[in-house]
Parts: sequence; structure tokens; C-alpha cells
Amino acid sequence: MAKWSSENKAHQQIWLTLFLMEELQVNFDDAAALTMKQLAFHRVAGDSADMLRLKAEALAAELDNRFRGFAGAQYEPTSNQRVATDAMVATLLDDTKTVEDLGEVVDANYHFRGE
Repeated sequence: MAKWSSENKAHQQIWLTLFLMEELQVNFDDAAALTMKQLAFHRVAGDSADMLRLKAEALAAELDNRFRGFAGAQYEPTSNQRVATDAMVATLLDDTKTVEDLGEVVDANYHFRGE
């Protein structure tokens, strides 16, 4: 796993996108250690497992759209929309995972301009 770094385009994009979507409200350096449970989509008490999965799927789809549409990302040769979004959903639903972990999932599935 690559260390959380502002030099990593995937790390930059996951932080910026989550920040703009108001999923997190901390600076880049502090974001790395946030757990998935600390993101806004996860903070509604009483959500059923099915509702949480739907929210994670919607968030992953929106991240995918923003990465490809606004950030100009393309899928890595071993990835596609299904692989990338499924990997993000699995991470988003794992309470032990951090934003840094999500950044690694993004890095493994997307190639950003300037990489």
C-alpha cells in the first residue's frame, strides 16, 4: 500500500471529491485516518444494512462519474466500471477501512491525468 500522499493523484481526487460532496470536512492530511463510518453517508443512525448498501452504491457510482467526467480518469487496464464500483462499495461498507484504504482502491482502478 502506498503511503497517503498529496503527490498521489488518486489520493488527491478521493479527498477532493469527498470534500466537495461534503462526505468529509477535514484537511487532506487528517482525512487519511477517517474510517468509513465517519463519512456523512454512514452517519444516519438507524439505517438498515440494505439502506447503507444502497447509499454506498450510490456514492460509489457518483465517485466513478466524477472521476471519469470531471477528473478525466480512465480505468486501469485490469478494471472497468463494475470492478471499480464494486471495490469501492466493499470498502465503503467495511467499518475498519479508512479514507486512505479507499484511496488505494481508487488508485488500483483509475488512471488519472498526470500520473
